[in-house]
Amino acid sequence: MPQQVKIVTGWSNPGGSTTCIINLAKNLIDSGYDVEVFGPHDWHIHELARQGYNVGFGSKYFSCKEDDIVISHFSMLGPIKAKKKIYWCHEMSNFMNLTDDMMEPYDKVVFVSEVQRQSHSLQSDRSIVIPNVIEKIKWSNPNNKVAGVIGSIDSNKQSHISVQRALEGGFEKVYLYGNVTDKVYYEHFIAPLLSDKVQLRGHCDNKEEMYNSIEAVYHSAKIECLPTVQGECLNAKIPYFGLDRNMREESDYEFNNNIIIERWKETLK
Repeated sequence: MPQQVKIVTGWSNPGGSTTCIINLAKNLIDSGYDVEVFGPHDWHIHELARQGYNVGFGSKYFSCKEDDIVISHFSMLGPIKAKKKIYWCHEMSNFMNLTDDMMEPYDKVVFVSEVQRQSHSLQSDRSIVIPNVIEKIKWSNPNNKVAGVIGSIDSNKQSHISVQRALEGGFEKVYLYGNVTDKVYYEHFIAPLLSDKVQLRGHCDNKEEMYNSIEAVYHSAKIECLPTVQGECLNAKIPYFGLDRNMREESDYEFNNNIIIERWKETLK
C-alpha cells in the first residue's frame, strides 16, 4: 500500500502558497504517494481537478489514521495521532514567529528559504529548508509595453507601488493579476489608479497566458520568504523588478523538481 500523506492548510484560495501546495501534492502523487489536500476554500479542489488530480477536499472532511503522514500549513494541528507530523512554513516571522514550544508537537518543520528560517526563533535541529516547486513557463516577449503586477492585492504586496514603479519605468500599461484580498487597501490605493493604462485582470489560472501578455513583472512586497513569482521569472527569463530586501539569489531556488521531491521523500520517511 502506498504511504498516505494528508496536507492540511488554513488557506486554499488562489495565491502563491496554495499553488505550492498543489504542486507538491501533484509531484508526490506522481512519485507513488497517496495524497489528499484539505482546505477551507474551494479553489484548490477545482484547480487540482482541472489538472487531473481529484484529491482536494474541504477542511471539515479531514481525518487521519495512526499510519498517515500529515503536513500542515497555516494551520496548527490539534492532538491527533499520526505516523509523522510536519509543519510547512511559508511565512516570515513578522506574521507568526515559530518557537520550539510552538513546534513541540511536530516531528519536522520545513522552511522554504534559509533567510526565512533565520528569521524565526526556532532553535531545534528538526527544521529543514526545501525550496518550493517552481512551475516551468514558456514565455515569448509580446513587446507590447505592458508590465505585470502579479499576486494577491493587499497591503503586504503593495501593488500600488509596483504600478507606480512600472509606469515610471516607461511601460505604457500595467495589468494587475491577482484577487483582491484586502478590500480596504484596494479601495484606498488601487481603485483610484484604474484606467485604460492600469487594468485589473483578476486571478488567471493559465500562467503561460498571463505571462505571455506582459513584457516584465514588478513586485514590491513589504516582506517575502522566497517569492514564487521571482522564481518563475528567473526560470523563464522574464525581466523581474523586485525590491532589494526581497530579491533572492538564483541559488536560493531549486529548479530541478526531482531534487525537491527527493528531499521531501527523505523528510517523509
